[in-house]
Formats: sequence, structure tokens, C-alpha cells
Amino acid sequence: MFRWGIIGVGLVSGAFALGVDGSMPKSSVVSVYSRTRKSSEQFAKAFGVSFVADSVQELCASGIDGVYIATPPKYHESYSLACIQAGLPILVEKPFAYDSPSALRIINAAKENGVFCMEGLWTRFLPLISEVKTLVDSGVLGELRSFRGDFMGANAPDLEVSQFDPAKGGGALMYRGIYPASLAQYFMGPIGSVSSAVNLGETGVDEDCSLLFQHVDGAISTIRASLRAGGRNDFEINGTHGRVFVKGPIMRPHIAYVALEKPRHGRALATGGRIAVIKGSGLAQRAKQVVTGMPLFSRYPGERKIVKYYSGNGFTHEVEAFIGGVSAGLLESEVMPLCDTLDMMKVIDDVRVTSGVLKIDVGS
Repeated sequence: MFRWGIIGVGLVSGAFALGVDGSMPKSSVVSVYSRTRKSSEQFAKAFGVSFVADSVQELCASGIDGVYIATPPKYHESYSLACIQAGLPILVEKPFAYDSPSALRIINAAKENGVFCMEGLWTRFLPLISEVKTLVDSGVLGELRSFRGDFMGANAPDLEVSQFDPAKGGGALMYRGIYPASLAQYFMGPIGSVSSAVNLGETGVDEDCSLLFQHVDGAISTIRASLRAGGRNDFEINGTHGRVFVKGPIMRPHIAYVALEKPRHGRALATGGRIAVIKGSGLAQRAKQVVTGMPLFSRYPGERKIVKYYSGNGFTHEVEAFIGGVSAGLLESEVMPLCDTLDMMKVIDDVRVTSGVLKIDVGS
């Protein structure tokens, strides 16, 4: 039995606790800590947690095997370092830290103390994402050319909510853009350059952002995230021989569509002849619109559907990967390596500094 301690008692901590209950090998949440004891007690009662700690040190000494940290990003570093000092492996909810210097200090401390450390970007561990990763890495899509991913939702600004509080590390990019951005990194490889456009809200966070990545291998990724407007919450990967569309929600998908195609030669389209005239007629175009508008008509000719169900509420797969890494004596995850975490934090810093959301020396 793997015994968890949880720091932070927000909605995501509750979802994580439910995911822990369904994991194999079995694990359970036995200890919890938050800055408000009343909140900790309410969480403990709701999820059957036996011990409520009054400090991080008390939580670390409560007989646990690992710690899940799910506070606002501003507090990740102090809690992580305390757990590492106690020799406990840590799973730190995304985004991993307030900024990249903070992330680097956590990572260095974990390595120096021989402690397993992982960013909790649970989407990477879902069965469908694993299946799509295998497909992409097989080369069946040909040369990867582009990625498009969105995560958008309309929320009312509220400084009491951490995602709208710049002091706690809020913003559309930190709380939502991290999903498609990390997936772009996962599938398309290291990011070479970044450009962005950001709308700053009255609270001081980026409420909307659009990013353009140029990956080291030349592929291009476009990312959109919003705290104030709804939109698509899915992603698509395009290659020279096919494409994969992953149906939303982007953070917890289980359906994808794959369409393979042979590249067309660069011949000019025919400009004359009876067939061209018929295809261009109003009657033919009307028929095409009617047929392709039918509900069962495929988006892409010859596409196939992939369905991979996740266990429980989806967090289970991340929990199992973490326990497996700790049990194997590893210091980091192969699926969510610390180099990816640090590189993504540097990308996020670049955007936040450029937009005025964050003030740090990104070269530090």
C-alpha cells in the first residue's frame, strides 16, 4: 500500500484523491495539510483521510510514502523543498512552479537528495495519449509539420480565485495553455522559438493568449488559451502522410481520429475539359455540400476512430506511473521528464515576461 500525503485542498486535490482510490497497486491518501485547518478537516472528512497536519513538517512525519502538491504555483517551491528535505518523493501539480528559476531550484534539490520528482501533467499518462504517441513516433504520419491545440473557457474575473491572481501565478497560459503547450512539446519535440499575443485583464493576469512555436525540427505549433472566452478544447497533429485529431476535452480525452493520405504531386489543376466543368457546376457543388453535411459523413476520407478509455476519473494513470517510478528507484519519469518541465517553464516565462505579467531575469 502506497500512502499519500496531500498539500492543498482545492478541487484538483479532491479529484486526485478519487484517482488514488482506484490505482493499482493500491494506494490511499492518509494525511492532508493546507494553510487553513478548517479546510483540511473538511477535506479529510469528505475523502476519508485519517490525519490532518498542522504543518508541512508534521505531514512529512506522518508515515507517508509520497506527497502530492496542489497549491497555487507561488507556493510550490517552499512545499517541494520541505518534502525533498524530508526524503519524500513529490508529485507537483502543473504548472510546476511560479517561474523557471523556482522550478530549477526544485529540480536540483530533488536530484541532489536522490528524490523522485515529477510534474503532475496527468494528460500525458492517459491511454489515448500513449496510443497517439506510439502512432506518431512510428512515422506513419510522415514528416511532422504542425500542431494545433486549444484550451478555452469563460470565467468571471475574481481575485479570490488563484487563476486570476498574478501574485499566485495565475493566468490563461499557466492554468490552461500549459495543456496544449506541453502536448505540442511531447509530440513535436523541443521548442526552438516562441512568439505570442496576450490580452491582460484588470486583475493583471493574461486572460487570453495565442502562442506560435517553431520547433527545433522545423514544425510549427499554434496554441490558444483563455480564461474569459469559450472555444475548442482539442488538438490536432498534421504530417505529410496524414493527421490525427484528438477530440476534447483536451485535458482528459479518450477518442481520436486518424486519417492517412498519400502526398499529392505538384501538378497544376486542370483548367478545362468536360469533367472540370461538371465539378465546378452549381449542381455538383450543391450535391457535395448536402452529402458532406450529413451527420455520419467522415471529416476525412478513410479516417479511422481510436477509442481508449481511461480508468476512474483519469488521475489513476498518473498515480500508477508515479508509484511505479518510485518503486523502480528512478529519480524522474520517462513520460514527463524534468527536462521537459524546465524547458516548458522557460517558454512560459518568456511569454509572461514579454507581456508584462512576470518580472524576472529569464536568463537566471
